[in-house]
Amino acid sequence: MNKKKSMDLFIRSVLKYMEIFGMKDWEVFCEYSDDKESRAACLGRSTNRVANFILSSDWIKKESPIEMDIDKVAFHEVCELFLWGMRLLAEGLYNTEVVDKEIHVIIRTLENIMFFKDRHTNRVELTLLKEDGDDNK
Repeated sequence: MNKKKSMDLFIRSVLKYMEIFGMKDWEVFCEYSDDKESRAACLGRSTNRVANFILSSDWIKKESPIEMDIDKVAFHEVCELFLWGMRLLAEGLYNTEVVDKEIHVIIRTLENIMFFKDRHTNRVELTLLKEDGDDNK
């Protein structure tokens, strides 16, 4: 996927998830960066409600992500913004690394629900089938 198509998809996905979460009070900008450490980032400023969503052109170039990858990355960054206020409050009380870890536990759980539904459903069904089989003995 080329750079323009990946950014178009990223923007559409960011706006889609912001709509789903009802996040209508943010001014949004999307841009590229040459960040080599992360796929994307979200920088929010809560005082003026401006958010910059940043997509790594290095990731696009090196890994050639498919549409679902870009959609998932956009979902992740929108979740970061959705939890921004909680992050700011928590960082006033706790170590930033601890807060970041807990925020990512929430986001990864949501990602697994949104993007890997079948995998989790199959595990639950398998467990239920085993439990039902045990009762018949």
